[in-house]
This record gives sequence, structure tokens and C-alpha cells, in this order.
Amino acid sequence: MAHGGGPVSALKARLAWSSLLAASAFTALALIAVPRRADRSSAPTPAIEEPKSESVISTTPTAESEFIDTAVLEEMIEPSEPEATETVASSEELLPRRAPAAVTTVAQPRVAIEELLAGARGLPARSLADATVALGPGALPTLLAGILGSGEWPDGEAAATEDVRQVALRDAWSRYEPRLRAEALLACGTTARDELRVLIELAGSLGDDSALPTVLQLARKLEPADLRRGYVAEPVEQAVAAALLTTHATEKSLIEQCAKLGEELAMAFVRGCAQSSAARGPALAARCLGRSVELDAEILTALAHPNCKARSALGERALDAVRAALDSEDPRTRRAACAVLGNARDGSSLERLVECLDDVDPLVHAAARDALRACAGKDLGGDPQAWRDWQSVRAEWLLTRAPELRGLCLGADCDAAMSALLELVSRQEILDVLVSVLDELSRLAPCENVKERAHAALTECGTARALSLLAQ
Repeated sequence: MAHGGGPVSALKARLAWSSLLAASAFTALALIAVPRRADRSSAPTPAIEEPKSESVISTTPTAESEFIDTAVLEEMIEPSEPEATETVASSEELLPRRAPAAVTTVAQPRVAIEELLAGARGLPARSLADATVALGPGALPTLLAGILGSGEWPDGEAAATEDVRQVALRDAWSRYEPRLRAEALLACGTTARDELRVLIELAGSLGDDSALPTVLQLARKLEPADLRRGYVAEPVEQAVAAALLTTHATEKSLIEQCAKLGEELAMAFVRGCAQSSAARGPALAARCLGRSVELDAEILTALAHPNCKARSALGERALDAVRAALDSEDPRTRRAACAVLGNARDGSSLERLVECLDDVDPLVHAAARDALRACAGKDLGGDPQAWRDWQSVRAEWLLTRAPELRGLCLGADCDAAMSALLELVSRQEILDVLVSVLDELSRLAPCENVKERAHAALTECGTARALSLLAQ
């Protein structure tokens, strides 16, 4: 072990320099965050007011590169007593700053942001966002311009890199109230296709009732021919899907909005509804059926997609609209309607699907057979008569045996009740028909085991009606 001031002194010196450099970095940030006047004259620089709004509590852990705990460095240089308390960084340093609602405190926000970025090489994006939001709502147009990449932005050895700039500007943008961001998006005025795609993406993430109207208003600026291109329509669909999660608009008003959209935008709208994780998204798309052959085919194709949660989302009204599409003169619509009913595992549509096996279009016949296989859990081939015979046996079982089993399930003999319930739930092709019976048993059966198994069977059924009863 070395004695005297050799390696230990050198280590202390290095750590002391690290602490000094950390303090210098925050001093530089404070100086940069106060923008100079546009004329760059020697006149005094107006200081940025500290925002009056409270800080937003963030649950995101702070990156080690963003903050240096100087107390830890000092402890390494001069070890404290074992009983010394741990130094905790100020919460004000660790929390992101919320954009103030007051008018901007500088005359030229763009100049202020450019000067901030011009000397920000090496500074973390969150610190740049903290300094940017202090400028107030007047900075929003500049943030949009930066996010869109329009205009000249500081470049060079001392300037923030493009990646850091984009992260900082988007971070600052997200801290303003949704209403202010929506106003800035609509006031942008651009008609360029690629810029509109970015604006629509930002509108979808507004997070309140302004999201969906803003998305649709911006999307109306796109040319119909552009909306037929996947890379243009995709941001619209994703924005609609996200906006449905935050809107409180009624289903009726949303259907009316869809009716007012042009054909191409309406197609993007219903695809977004079908893709949305909002519970009413797929049902909303189905309720828009009946406007035109092209739109109907688009809606049903979207609902038939394996990723669409049609089974758990399509209630009776939506399923009625899909069943009505089986009577369409367009074979594409009939084929897609069969696929949706199969995706929804709609046992109530078995008879209609059997009728579609007689369709003159071979593709409709094939789609009906696939749907029947999905709903019944078995494949009886493409012969309609075989399916009709099976339907007769099924109907007889529902009429005679099902009531007997229900009575046993409600009896006091728990062993007999459980055996009867297991026979009921083994008929997977009729679970959706027996939803009311299962709900009754889950509430009224004398045996707890029967109640629990009936509740589990409702969950396994997974239809919109079953989930609705479970929620109640």
C-alpha cells in the first residue's frame, strides 16, 4: 500500500476535477438557457422568468449521465464518519419542468431556442427541454418547426446534435397543455404531405378530447390519392386508434363524423377504429357499414384481420350489421362478412353461414366453410347438408338436454351439479348461446365450485356479451 501523497493524492485530485467539471456544466447550462437578444448587441439580456406552474412528477428514472452527485464525490475524497447521513439530491433538480401557461417571456422565441441549441453540445436532452419550456406557449410554433426539420438549425462543434435536438424539442412539446398543442397544430398551415404525416402523429397523442377532431381536420388536408398509399394512410390510422382511447364522444357522434368524411379518409378512419385497443373501436367500425360497397369491403376486411379483437368487441348491434352484409350483391363483401363472423366466433350466425355454403362465388363458399369451422370447432366439409344435419342435432340438444343440465347445476347435489356443468361447457360451439345460463349459474348456483367454474366459462367464452356480464 502506498504511503504519503502518492496515488491516493492523485485519485483525490482527479475526483476533485470531476466535481469541478460537473459544476461547470450546470453553470454553462444556466448561461445558455438565458437567450441573448436577436441583434446580439451589448444591451442587457432579458432574463427568463421562472415558470409559476408546479413541476410535473415524473416516474422515469434519471440517467446517470444527466446528473452527477457531487456529494458522493466529496465523500470519496474526504471520507465522512460512519454515522453521517446520506445526501439526497434535491427533488427540484430531478423533476422535469412543466411549460408555463403564461405568455412567453421573450420577444423572439425562435432566436432564443436557436441560441440555446447553438452551445449545447454534450448537455442532456432533458436539460435542454427544461430550459426551452421556460419560454412559454410562444415557443410552440418554433418547437413544431424543429420537429418538422424546417428551416436552418444550429450546427457545428458546439451545437447540440440532431438526435439530441429532436428528443429535446419533442420532450418540451409534450409538456404543454393539449389545448395549446392542438391550436399550434391547426395553426401550422402546412400542406406538405410528409409534414402533415408528422402533425397527424402528434395530434393522435394529444391525450384528451381534442385529439380525434384535430387528427381528422389535419387529415382532410391530404390529397385523396395520397390516402390510398399505405405509408400516408398508416399514420392517420394509428392516430385515430390512439385518439379513440381518450375521446369521450358518443358512438352516434363518431358515426356521424365518419359519414362526413371523404371515401379515402373514411377508409383510414374505420381501419384505425378496427385496430384500436379501445373497447368500442371494432364495434364502431362495424356500425359504419352500409355507406358504400367499397367502404363496406374495407371495414369488413379490417374486422376480419387476426389482430382485430372482434370476438370481445362486437356486440349484438355490430354483429347484426355484419350479418346484414351477407346479403350484399358484392361477393367481396359477403366473403369478408363470413370472415368477420368466424373471427368473432359467432355461434348465433351458424345458420346464415351454412346458407353461404350455397353461394355461387367459390371464394364466399370457402370463407363460409372456414367461418363454420372456427365457430363450431369442427370441420364437416363443404357439404351444406352435413352442416344442416349437425345443426338439427345441436338445436335438439339445446331444446331438451340443456334445460335438464341447467336444473342439475342449480341443485344441492354438488357432484351432480359439477358433472352437469362440465357437460355444458364441453360444447364449445354453444357457449355463446348459453351465456345467460352461465351468468345465472355464476351468481345463483348453491355450490361454490359450480359458481367458480361457470364464471371461468364466461371468461373463456370471451364474447362482448359475456365480458359485459362479467363486468356487471
